[in-house]
Amino acid sequence: MYDEAVFRNIIESCGTRVVPQLDLQIQMTWHSVNDIELTIRVGYGVGANATPGIPPEPQGPDEGIPEQWYLFQTATTDPESDDLYYFWDWGDGDSTGWIGPYDSGQDSKVNHAWDDNGTYEVKVKVKDAWDAETDWSTARTIEIDCCQGTVGNVDGSGIVDGADLSVLIDHLFISLNALDCVKEGDLNHSGAPEPDPMDVDGADLSIMIDHLFITLDDLLPCP
Repeated sequence: MYDEAVFRNIIESCGTRVVPQLDLQIQMTWHSVNDIELTIRVGYGVGANATPGIPPEPQGPDEGIPEQWYLFQTATTDPESDDLYYFWDWGDGDSTGWIGPYDSGQDSKVNHAWDDNGTYEVKVKVKDAWDAETDWSTARTIEIDCCQGTVGNVDGSGIVDGADLSVLIDHLFISLNALDCVKEGDLNHSGAPEPDPMDVDGADLSIMIDHLFITLDDLLPCP
């Protein structure tokens, strides 16, 4: 026998419907007036979007000189193969902002130059087309120093020769123009490790002449 409660439940359930709890995301991409792309993603019981993988430590040099461009790169993937956007931070107050889109797994390759000597940390993070954002990658450290190898390369050519002697003479006695790298001109390390212009003097000129024309003794390493 059916009692009143059974029939009441049947009557009250007529016309009702179940509304499942779904995770819904809709993305619109504007291409032109007559070209709009809609992407709809639905999840049930799980999130409708997964965060990309944290990018690995960037590949690139460990040392360099100021005002020289250096290439860095990294790549990560997205679980749904979404387009990715990369944000590079150079450790000097500058960054790329969000750049992209890149395909999932595609390398992001960028160049940067630093203005001043110093130790900088290069790091990168990623987001997908739905703004699911990763943490920062492990940072890569780069040491920027205008003095590389030995002192004496005051003209920046990479070798110490008569041209460097001319630059040093001009700096000390003729134009008095500032040296691009004071460390290179402080041949006797009188102001090491961070000399100022007053540390470059006639004693350094004598060492340069001696190195080039007399004893040919090796120059000191960069401080």
